[in-house]
Amino acid sequence: MKKLSIKYKTSLLIKSKQSLRTHLKSKRLQNRRKLNEIKRKINEQKSTIVKIFAPEHFTLHISEKDSLRAESRNKLLRFISKIKQSLLENKRVHISFKNTNLLAPSGTLLFISEFEKITNEYSNKITIDYPKDDVVEQLFQHIGLLEKMGLPNRKEITAEQVRCWDFAKGNNVDTSEFKNLFSKYSNAISEDVSSGLFDSMSEAVTNSFQHSCGHQAECNCDKNWWMFARQQNNTLEVVIYDRGIGIPESLRRKPELKEWLRAPYERYKKKFDSTMINVAVQSTRSSTKLAHRGKGLRDMLDFVRDGNIGGFFIFSGAGLFLYSAERKNETSQDFIVPISGTLIQWQLSLN
Repeated sequence: MKKLSIKYKTSLLIKSKQSLRTHLKSKRLQNRRKLNEIKRKINEQKSTIVKIFAPEHFTLHISEKDSLRAESRNKLLRFISKIKQSLLENKRVHISFKNTNLLAPSGTLLFISEFEKITNEYSNKITIDYPKDDVVEQLFQHIGLLEKMGLPNRKEITAEQVRCWDFAKGNNVDTSEFKNLFSKYSNAISEDVSSGLFDSMSEAVTNSFQHSCGHQAECNCDKNWWMFARQQNNTLEVVIYDRGIGIPESLRRKPELKEWLRAPYERYKKKFDSTMINVAVQSTRSSTKLAHRGKGLRDMLDFVRDGNIGGFFIFSGAGLFLYSAERKNETSQDFIVPISGTLIQWQLSLN
């Protein structure tokens, strides 16, 4: 076998070294490209994540005195609308609750219903963080929102404004949930009042569900409902929200309404959702000549009228009906931006 010369060996070593350098350079280039691709995907993902800050107040009204102010209502509805729009644009959404410090029952139920519907459709595109406010976090934990979003419960429910509220939800007109809640308050309410109140509430809620589908025997409308209830300081407060077409639109579809709408002034009034809610609250045919299906809403209003404490609210579509027991007066208002479905809230003295 021919012996390799030193010069040839040196040449092979040089070529091998060069080949190794070329290979390493190619490998580094491949790794760099992979790294850049990973960075690009990360940056691309970051660019599609929209951070949306929740408003300070989740409410359709701050208090009875300034209940007709639309500022907080508009902020809440814009917040919900921004979440929906971002998801429709195929973006990921991260919701921050660091600014939220007040969860009123009305706005909270509206948000819960919208949030549940959104997360059912876009479960892998929404993340949230823990609220900064301790009471807000406790309430989100109390209603199961944190657990639904994969965040471990980390608080003990100690805040009285959270513990006093009972929360329930369902997807039909079964009143068993109402019975379960009212059994808690039965000791504080006389038997006749408890029975009458439960019957009125059940009828009102049943009517509300029937309104939600526009009186159709079969429909694909959302029949879910959400409810808060509490008994505190000799008062009972109940808030219930259902999704659907709402009271105003439902009444506009009733054939009986055409007779009432013949008058020019009534045709003008029919444009306003608050007018339709007022019609729904009436228990008799009165000037509208409408055969009302039930007296639940009117009976609930009468319960409040019998006392000097509390109030009765109906939010549906863009309309609001409000009765104040302290001021003994009714007020109506129409907002620019409507809500889906109907929210009923009433507070009455148990004395």
